[in-house]
Amino acid sequence: FDAASKTVTSGEDAVFTETITAAADAPQGSTLTCTVDFLLDGDLLEGFTQEIEIEILDVTPPEVACTPTTNPAGKTEPPAGGGPGQNPDGFYVLTGSDNVDEEVELFLMDNVSGTVFGPFENGTTIKLVQAPGASPSIKPGTGAIDWKIRIQGDAIVSATDAAGNVGEATCLVPPPPM
Repeated sequence: FDAASKTVTSGEDAVFTETITAAADAPQGSTLTCTVDFLLDGDLLEGFTQEIEIEILDVTPPEVACTPTTNPAGKTEPPAGGGPGQNPDGFYVLTGSDNVDEEVELFLMDNVSGTVFGPFENGTTIKLVQAPGASPSIKPGTGAIDWKIRIQGDAIVSATDAAGNVGEATCLVPPPPM
């Protein structure tokens, strides 16, 4: 408050300016409530209580991953490829989580054509094939693989939470040899 107390003539309003600040560790996506009692001549009277609700914004994007996984038989995980996130065999599990939303939907975008596939559930397994110049496509996978996805470039996996925060991960698979 701009002052601890104010004195006014009977019948006039005592106007206070208040500044409300939430703690840095307040739970994102929640609503905090506080109550302020105003005293009149040292006494709490009915109608002199203020209830304040503070919306704590969700500012943290979802965590998204594109992690190498097993082949369709569910037995062999390919060795890592030529760099972080690269999997020469193209078998991935798509995952996403958020600090506020219990579940997020995952989408996969071809960074060359702009084609978007999804939504996918957390834990969806894919076989990713890079085919420059080919038409992007999706079809059911086999065995432990849910989907086979053909794209022209690299795959950008994303999730957007209810607050509009976006998390992304890149799945890299080399194009087939010429």
